[in-house]
Amino acid sequence: MKNSWSYLIIFSLALSTLFSCNKKDHAVMPETETYLTNAKLKRIFLLPSENAKDPIAITDEYEYDDFGRISKVIHPFYKDGEIVDIISYDLYEYQNGQLSRIKKMTNNQILGFINIQNNIYEYDQTGKKVKEIIEYPQIHTTEHLDFFYDKENRLVKTQYFDAKILLSRYSLNEYNGNGQLNKEVVYAADNKYLYHTIHQYTNGLLTQSDVYGGKEMSRIREISRKYDSNKNLIFVYSKELSLLSSRSNEALKYEYFETVIVL
Repeated sequence: MKNSWSYLIIFSLALSTLFSCNKKDHAVMPETETYLTNAKLKRIFLLPSENAKDPIAITDEYEYDDFGRISKVIHPFYKDGEIVDIISYDLYEYQNGQLSRIKKMTNNQILGFINIQNNIYEYDQTGKKVKEIIEYPQIHTTEHLDFFYDKENRLVKTQYFDAKILLSRYSLNEYNGNGQLNKEVVYAADNKYLYHTIHQYTNGLLTQSDVYGGKEMSRIREISRKYDSNKNLIFVYSKELSLLSSRSNEALKYEYFETVIVL
């Protein structure tokens, strides 16, 4: 578990370095914020702040197959509004109409693109996802998650197992009267409370998530979301509230294919 986490941290730092170096990136975001209902996601912009208009990077670009399913997600490196390199990309594979694998490739200056992670999904006879296997080919370790559902087919428990097949933590889900997820609580393997998240909805849409943690269960993070008039997610802002947090605030802008021009 320690090796895989260290590997992912190093990879994340590499991504942060590439993005932070791109100070002159002025990729143009769409002016309109209204898209067709169930529009397909095209790309995600990273903004320097909540109220900023110009992005500092594009974190994800989406490609689709002939069935309208995601086939590839590219994580590009932009300079002066153009793609000058690809940091990494994810390949999506399907079997029997369901997502079966996500293969993550990263750019290595010496070896070219190498496979650093595979997420493999297993389903039961009713089509519910019951297991996710996470492979790290470069360090030869594997972790996995098990998923459990209630009689109404709602996800109620997730167990996380490390490379030694030991339970590292688990999460429990609670739902409101409308069947919406409204609380997630994460515990360590010894049942010690770690943190929990409370979700809030507006007109059926998830608009706010508040994360609480620590001995006093204080609010450590808030995540707000905005949608267009056709219920497409267009903006997510995550704000860190704890001085001890190692994470930074993050503002993401979503662009879709097929826009509707509002006069």
